Order: sequence, then structure tokens, then C-alpha cells
Amino acid sequence: MKPQRGKQLHDEYTARLTAAVGQVRAMSAEIDLLYQQLQDVRHELTGTQRIASRAESAFNAGNLDERGYVDLASARLTKEQEILTIEQSLLDQQVAIATLIGAGMPAIALPQEDPS
Repeated sequence: MKPQRGKQLHDEYTARLTAAVGQVRAMSAEIDLLYQQLQDVRHELTGTQRIASRAESAFNAGNLDERGYVDLASARLTKEQEILTIEQSLLDQQVAIATLIGAGMPAIALPQEDPS
């Protein structure tokens, strides 16, 4: 291989590696943000579940109209759906990182270059 071609390949490899590292860092930051959002929404869900449970009791006792009960039950379901959406986004980010870095791919041995 000509020395110029080798340098060009090295430069291209270095550029791609730098880009991949940048992408992984950005995805990792996104994952950190998603985990924080997940923690916040799970905390909110606890309160929403408690309110929805009380609303069901109040509705069954005739102390809450159907519209109020449905609104509070819907709020609980919306929080649960939000959690599922965040969890799906986390999985998507993890798969994207694994794909980018080739996680789980078998190692390959490249043939040695002939010095002549």
C-alpha cells in the first residue's frame, strides 16, 4: 500500500472514530436525562395512583361524579404510559449505542500487511 493511501485511511479512520465517540457521548447524556425523567415520572405516578385510588373509592361511595373519576383515572394511565414511553426511549438509546460500537460482534483478526 502506498504511504499516502495509508495516511488517508488513517485520517478517515480517526475522523470516524472521533465522530463515533461524540455520538456515544451524546447518547449517554440523553440516557442520563431519560433516567432522570423516568425517576421524576415514577415519583409523580405514586401520587397519581394514590389520588386515583381515592377517587375510585369516592366514586363508588357516590361522592364523586363520573367525569371527575374518569379524569383522575386517565391521569394515572397517562403517567403509566409516559413511563413506558421513557423506558422505550432508553432501550432505543441503548440499542443505538450497542449498534454504533458493535457490542456483541465477534472479534476479527486482520491479516498482517506484507512489508514488501
